[in-house]
Amino acid sequence: MSRHARSLAIFALVVSAAASRPVPCNAALTGEGLKRALIDTLAHYLPDSSQKADLVKMVGGISYGVPSSPAFELLPNKPSEVTHVLTPHDFQSAVSTWFDGNKLRLGIAVDSRPFVQSIGDITDYQASAWRQILFRTVIGLGTSAATEGSRDVIGAVGARISLLDRGDPRLDSGLQEDLARAINAKLTAAGQPRFGETAADVKKRLAGATQKLRDEFVAKHWNATRVDVGFAGSARLTGGAVVRDSLEGNRVGVYVAASTAIGRIGQAAAVGKAAWIRPDSASQETGRHIAGARLRVFPSESVSLSVEAGRTWSRHERAGSLDERWNHYAAVLEWYIPEFRGWLGIGYGGDTSHRDRKGNGIELKYAFYHDNVVKR
Repeated sequence: MSRHARSLAIFALVVSAAASRPVPCNAALTGEGLKRALIDTLAHYLPDSSQKADLVKMVGGISYGVPSSPAFELLPNKPSEVTHVLTPHDFQSAVSTWFDGNKLRLGIAVDSRPFVQSIGDITDYQASAWRQILFRTVIGLGTSAATEGSRDVIGAVGARISLLDRGDPRLDSGLQEDLARAINAKLTAAGQPRFGETAADVKKRLAGATQKLRDEFVAKHWNATRVDVGFAGSARLTGGAVVRDSLEGNRVGVYVAASTAIGRIGQAAAVGKAAWIRPDSASQETGRHIAGARLRVFPSESVSLSVEAGRTWSRHERAGSLDERWNHYAAVLEWYIPEFRGWLGIGYGGDTSHRDRKGNGIELKYAFYHDNVVKR
């Protein structure tokens, strides 16, 4: 029996077993009794919640957005902690800690919004598309050891640029007015500043007055139209030395992503990614291109659906016979069952055959778990 047929047979067994499962005598002829029997049967036959990982992998085969900091995507080891700097003075202070003589230190992970102080006031911001783009631009820089135990350093720099964001709260004049009213009401109710209270203390105290409005705005505009681009490059520095003779190009990556709303309950997204790699051997991959599209729908708070498809191209300039391409498909339906206080997820998808996966990886999976996989 094929894997698909076996999975379908198991799922059919759940339904048939529920119909034949004994129920308490005092509820045998009632709808409530049959409902209880079905719930008990599902709890008995459903796979262990650890199989949730199969569904997570299924919908995570392709990332449908530009990385928050593209530079970190090109590092052998992505940083777990990132330093955020806003002002030129903050950036200058951070730079002084990056070097040991003329050698670049390991473990640097910094991202910056370098133009936040040059966009003017909120009126200027709303009236100028280029000011909006500059404000949302994030530049990142990071370093990592080339390989474990190596003295060579991989340094990467990149940028993420939001060309269009209909969910930008700074563009909503109504929200700005609501925030101002909430702050004024909080100030009026609080009276005079407390003894010894600093401006930072007042700002922190006022944050609670506006957080609900901000959260409501984000929830309402989760699927707003957005267009983002990103690019990054990395280089290998022999011994970490920042001199021309020790610098060697390593990788370049480009990202483009767009999404738009499908009414109030859905979102359609598309992404394109390309990476060019300097190989260390003739058989090493020299390029990888990815394109894909995804649709997410949330008809209610208890039902969610995600459908996606993508293709990957792998290039080897020095060994063309190793070139290959494969497809990724996935469809995942989730249903929240109150009696279980958890989700039943059913997914169909995976990757078609390629070098790292022998045989067709398209499979039917299902699992029960507490936290949903498909999220807004």
